[in-house]
Amino acid sequence: MNKPLKMCFGLVLFAFMSSCIAGNPQDGSSKNDTIKSDTIKNDISQKALIPKELAPKELTEKEIVRQSFLDWEKGKGSPFSLLSENATWTVMGPTSSAKTYTIKELQQQIITPFNLRLKTPLRPTLIDIFQEDDTVIILFNAQATMINGDIYKNSYAWFFTMSGKVVTNVKAVLDLNAFDRLMALNLPEKPQQ
Repeated sequence: MNKPLKMCFGLVLFAFMSSCIAGNPQDGSSKNDTIKSDTIKNDISQKALIPKELAPKELTEKEIVRQSFLDWEKGKGSPFSLLSENATWTVMGPTSSAKTYTIKELQQQIITPFNLRLKTPLRPTLIDIFQEDDTVIILFNAQATMINGDIYKNSYAWFFTMSGKVVTNVKAVLDLNAFDRLMALNLPEKPQQ
């Protein structure tokens, strides 16, 4: 049976069962009977009318993160919006950039200086995403044009520790040599007014 026919059948069944179950306060049934029948009708409608594949569902942490990356690819947002205000971000590796930052420190010491050295926005390409317990692992490449005209390219693995729908901790693995080359670029002097 195709979906429209199933839904039509479900509506007819619901209408029939509702009329049989609901009772009518004018026919002597009590208000409590009507309340109980409304509960039964709602239960029936949720189980009989909505096919399982069409029922709204709660997004998993992995799906929430995936959507934030897909939005970032389209230039409509970023996974940074998932960070809790008390989140920590650890850059893994052997250079001086590698350390743990608060969100405020990350913004001041990494994100703002990084973006100032780009002519174009950083564009990610999601490779894959995994989830194990409360950790979502994101593998992606990203690139942008730097202020000197060269192309910045890097590959990333971000490990998000989730608490519900927010990220509380990040461990970021990337090519720190490429990152440090970008961060070493001298910013153009601002014209004096």
